[in-house]
Amino acid sequence: MISPLIVSATLPSLGPSSQVAFNAADLLNRTRTPWLIDEIRFLTAPNASSVPGSAGFEDYVQIAYGNTPITNGYVPIPAICAPRDRPEETRDVFWHALGVAHEEDDLAYANMVWELDRPLWLPPGEGLRCEVSVRPDAGAGTAHSLSMVLAGRALPEGSPTPTIIDLPYAAAYVTPLFDPKTTFQFESADGDLAAPFDTPIFVDRLIGRAPHLLIALTEGYVIANDLPTINPFIAAGVRVVDSLGNAIIRDTTPFALSFPFGRRAWSVRTWLPPKSFLKLSVEGTSTGEGTNNMLLMLGMQCRREVKR
Repeated sequence: MISPLIVSATLPSLGPSSQVAFNAADLLNRTRTPWLIDEIRFLTAPNASSVPGSAGFEDYVQIAYGNTPITNGYVPIPAICAPRDRPEETRDVFWHALGVAHEEDDLAYANMVWELDRPLWLPPGEGLRCEVSVRPDAGAGTAHSLSMVLAGRALPEGSPTPTIIDLPYAAAYVTPLFDPKTTFQFESADGDLAAPFDTPIFVDRLIGRAPHLLIALTEGYVIANDLPTINPFIAAGVRVVDSLGNAIIRDTTPFALSFPFGRRAWSVRTWLPPKSFLKLSVEGTSTGEGTNNMLLMLGMQCRREVKR
């Protein structure tokens, strides 16, 4: 019998500069049957009614399948997860599409999901390990909890072991903080959006996000510049090429058109050869609007075949 399955782990209190790991035992297959994991989910919630909480942009994760990394170092959660539904208590369309809920008392919750295009085989005794690092420049008001969930299916005992499994992989590039009211230009390093393996990787989708930092309100990274009505999000132009010279985004294209409002994801369905990478270029001129201390994030959700 195949049974639906959810296991979870929670870090009850995170704030600026926090660096901590989820309890590995909570994300371990401690049963006698193998699992297939379809989604890796994250949820942030304020840890006190007196603080606004976090939209998740401060939280960077480093995940491993056993001892095998499945992220390119620490990557911001929203850059590798497309937005999903938020708590039902609020129904504002902007927050709904962005995967963030703002309640009447301004408490923030964020529901982020890494949907795996191929399920991850997790045999008995195997699990995921996840370390979390919070940006030191996050506001004091971002005190929050972070939960991680593995959602999938438990297979019957005695299910055959595959000889090849699909391992997920994610990488991201984050620009330095910049003022959108000035001219700006950035380019990712070769190692940021890289496939550092001896085998090809399949790139399922690219995800673009554009948070800004509200220092005065001590709220940390929030999503206001991530809305389609904000000029900096529209005015920032992006180009993407691969290390072989192929154009992914050929012409400088508005960020908002490359990663449309709502999902913020572009399904590219392409391969990257071994030891290759994507190169992102970002540029823009003063919009006369926006909030200081903005940044842009580009993430890629991938997978690769690995022999067991």
